[in-house]
Amino acid sequence: MSAWKNPVIILYLIFGVYPFWSFISEEFYCNCRRLRDTAEFIPGVRFTFQQPGFWEGLSPRDREFLRIILSFDYQALENLLQEYPEKVQIKYEELENPEEGRTVYLQLDTPLLIAGREIKFLRIKGVRPRVTGGGFLSPYTGSAHDPSPLMVDSKGNIYRGRESFDILGGMREEWAEVEFETTRMLTSVKGALFGVDYPLALGIIKNLEFVDEEGRVHNSAFIIFGMESPDVRFGFQGSEEEERAFLYFCYYYPQNRNYAFVRIPEEREKEIVTAIGRALRDLHDKGVFHRYPTTTNIGIEPTPEGFRIIFRDLGDRILRENLDGDVRAQEIGWRFIDITRIIYDLHSTQRVAVEEDGLYFADADTTRLIPYFLRGYFYDIEISEEEIQPLLTPGFQQRRDNITYLSPLPEGDPVFGVVFKYLFEITPGDD
Repeated sequence: MSAWKNPVIILYLIFGVYPFWSFISEEFYCNCRRLRDTAEFIPGVRFTFQQPGFWEGLSPRDREFLRIILSFDYQALENLLQEYPEKVQIKYEELENPEEGRTVYLQLDTPLLIAGREIKFLRIKGVRPRVTGGGFLSPYTGSAHDPSPLMVDSKGNIYRGRESFDILGGMREEWAEVEFETTRMLTSVKGALFGVDYPLALGIIKNLEFVDEEGRVHNSAFIIFGMESPDVRFGFQGSEEEERAFLYFCYYYPQNRNYAFVRIPEEREKEIVTAIGRALRDLHDKGVFHRYPTTTNIGIEPTPEGFRIIFRDLGDRILRENLDGDVRAQEIGWRFIDITRIIYDLHSTQRVAVEEDGLYFADADTTRLIPYFLRGYFYDIEISEEEIQPLLTPGFQQRRDNITYLSPLPEGDPVFGVVFKYLFEITPGDD
């Protein structure tokens, strides 16, 4: 008897497989219905993913505010910013320079409980709402955010790559997808010493396209992240009264510059920078290399135990699992690029921050914190003051600026030698 004529098999197919397929179909239908309902409510965008329970969990007022933010109605957003400053925020710099606008923050009426997290704020990245004037932008070329980024080849050599272009004030769809999927992956990592914002929705802005440096057209995308705490990062500001610069918590969304900075006691500076080093080491050990971990891409979330470091802007990351060739040498190279980028910022950030205010103080030297960052990263290695000293000199900046082709194999480099030396010790693989 043919299997298809067997009554037992036929009954199993009807009553066994159908309920399973029915469940899958119902789940698929619900997801599609949720995306369609949201799209009908926000006609200017096309959602490609939404975290289940996100849209439904918002209060009616928050849902309406989000609809306005994603409607690209310039005047409506202006009204929200003025009438509800405690709920809808942008960075103060974006008020002064509207062309910089790309992120809006929404404080929720009621926290969202998703995946064990109590989400109190939304960070809506890539919406570029402030220059649309109620319409859409014409295609235009992007702008290089790093004129000559450092890259690593298949043998682990470090070299200057081609210019890396980004959309002014927006996000390319492919980069948004990478950042979204990376943060989704990292939210599920257990026992991590770092954190990431929780990705809630990924969407495409309809009819808004950008042309890259080679004439290719890209969709503009946005991501809605959930945050448990305000967006706080760190930086340096000058104190005219004390004639020096200090480390500050930088609140990214206050529209009033006077409320954007909260000074950190000097005795806590070392603790924060050490925590950044330890968190970056953990990110690397888990096989993720940021590629652009500037101080403005690192959030600081106070906790009862100290500080939780939040990594943001992961759209350019490299994963160990995708490396092909001499994996260990490449990993050493990517670790080196991330470590020296933060050291570079500690050499230069304070000067930029102070000079923006028209002030400069000779003793505002943030290189004093570099040893604490290194000891956080190389927490399991004893590093002497003598070994660190070359990294504290202007020669470090000049050497990094002038890298054109550098192999991580020689450990005797006069400036970078100590970094390579200990990266060889901690990076797994064959010599």
